[in-house]
Amino acid sequence: MLALYNAVFFLSHTANTFAGFRKIVDEIESINGVGQIKDVRDMRAHIDEYSKGKGGKNKDNARFVYESPDELYPAKPFADHLFAADATSTIILPDSYLIGGRINVQKTVLTLERLLPDITQNCDKYMQIPQNS
Repeated sequence: MLALYNAVFFLSHTANTFAGFRKIVDEIESINGVGQIKDVRDMRAHIDEYSKGKGGKNKDNARFVYESPDELYPAKPFADHLFAADATSTIILPDSYLIGGRINVQKTVLTLERLLPDITQNCDKYMQIPQNS
């Protein structure tokens, strides 16, 4: 979770300078929802504060407990959602492994593998180390 957060953080903060990174960040966040990677990372890193209802900027802790959206699975065992999970939970479904109930590991890994050539190309383009001559 920390490595994913750090990668998205780096790409996001350089996206204004390096145009190729914005598309990459947008695609990664489209899988899990904008801001969800940061939220889950923060909640997992500061579990003591969140468990007491004092975590982050959202003092009512509404983000700590997550209810799966209807589009995730149409046949849900509960009346209005498939599951509820706090940010420390790991949910294992037939085709998904979800960190915090919302970060889809399989989709994220597959997307990053597909985007790796773009990431590498942009890093090579923008972050060349000058050669001593």
